[in-house]
Amino acid sequence: MTRGLVGGCLVLGVAVAGCRSATPADCRPADSARIAAARGVPAPTGPAPSAPPAPVLRELKAELYRSGAVLLQLERYDESYRSFTELVKLAPRYQDAATLQAQARERLVHRHYQEGLRLYREERLEEAIAEWRVALRYDPRHADARKGIEQAESLLRRLKDKSR
Repeated sequence: MTRGLVGGCLVLGVAVAGCRSATPADCRPADSARIAAARGVPAPTGPAPSAPPAPVLRELKAELYRSGAVLLQLERYDESYRSFTELVKLAPRYQDAATLQAQARERLVHRHYQEGLRLYREERLEEAIAEWRVALRYDPRHADARKGIEQAESLLRRLKDKSR
């Protein structure tokens, strides 16, 4: 289930029409009934949900940090990057999370770029291009990945023209 805000309330994955509040917790009781009806569940009773209690939030941040650090050591950079990204969204100054997030991103970009080079050398051009595009998704200014894509696409065009 998702929680968030998109043009008013979005609670449990359902946008609440007419709700103009800043957070789902600010929704009126009538909104809860509309949410329940849209989800096909009984209307909730009691106070609207709020942010997790401080101890829960503290434990969540610690767990995101631990998992990100372990995944970084295991060279599972994509998962590590996701953990640190979520942590930095929750707490931008949590220990050295922002530094470790950047480190995971750099290693992730490097891995995809190197994999693209390997595939290019093996003449698996479409796969090389796909790897370089992943690198660019994490680092849009990666000049070597852009150059690799241009070269591979040019070579593919020439091969296609030659086969005609």
